[in-house]
Amino acid sequence: MSKDSARKILVVDDNDDIREMLAVLLDMQGYKVVVASDGEEAVSVATREEPDVILMDVMMPKLDGLEAARRINQNPKLNRVPIIGLSAFSDPLTENGQSNSFSWTAYLRKPIDVDELERLLIKTLRNAHESAHHRN
Repeated sequence: MSKDSARKILVVDDNDDIREMLAVLLDMQGYKVVVASDGEEAVSVATREEPDVILMDVMMPKLDGLEAARRINQNPKLNRVPIIGLSAFSDPLTENGQSNSFSWTAYLRKPIDVDELERLLIKTLRNAHESAHHRN
């Protein structure tokens, strides 16, 4: 197990198979995993669970990933939580998260490369940890 083994990751995807696959994979890597099946649920779960990282599908019903990410980012308790966008599409707006109020920490194309995801999570968690120490 890595030093990030106790880190909590929120997986948000409206596709049951993708959500379950990511949850099992991350659990096997030693992460604590919480899940949400749409953007509205993501905002609620993130507020309640205060995850260390969020993996957010971009295209979802009810509330899309970008809007859910913006709402999470507006919460003072969550505005430093890295949010990684996930999508099969390469739309510059969603990929770059261009907005006055939010930008993705990173972006992964589906289908997700497991090795790339693992490297990105390690890097993201390390950067978040170092950033937190510089603020204290």
